Amino acid sequence: RELQGVVAASEQFKEEVALRKKELVSKEGEVARVLEESAKLKEQVDREELFYDRQIADIKDQLHQLKSQDRDNTEMKQRELIIAKDRLEKLQQKRKEEQAAGKEFLRKVADKTVSYMEECTGYRDKAAMAVLETARARVEMVRRAGTEIQEKV
Repeated sequence: RELQGVVAASEQFKEEVALRKKELVSKEGEVARVLEESAKLKEQVDREELFYDRQIADIKDQLHQLKSQDRDNTEMKQRELIIAKDRLEKLQQKRKEEQAAGKEFLRKVADKTVSYMEECTGYRDKAAMAVLETARARVEMVRRAGTEIQEKV
């Protein structure tokens, strides 16, 4: 009986060992499959990382180019601004000079007009004085003639 028990236990142990071997083979196959999938995933991750690294490098290059263009554009705009400011200053100076020349011209015209008016007034006064003198002389002449006529009468 003991022997049968040992044989039965041995049979059961053998079955269990066989079952465990099958499970082990199954687990080894599963581990191999998981390792294979892991390797594939690792390769895919490496490819994606390489792809994204390239994209990042491209974007960095584009950003660098944009910054360079911005710097160039900024420098060009600054030069244009300096030129525009210079032109503005020159135009303002020219405007001041022309304004001063215009004021001087108007002052001279006003002075000439005043002197012309004074000259005309002087001529008018001389002419009025001459007419007055002539009128006085004639009045005097008429008075003398009247006095002479009265004396003769």
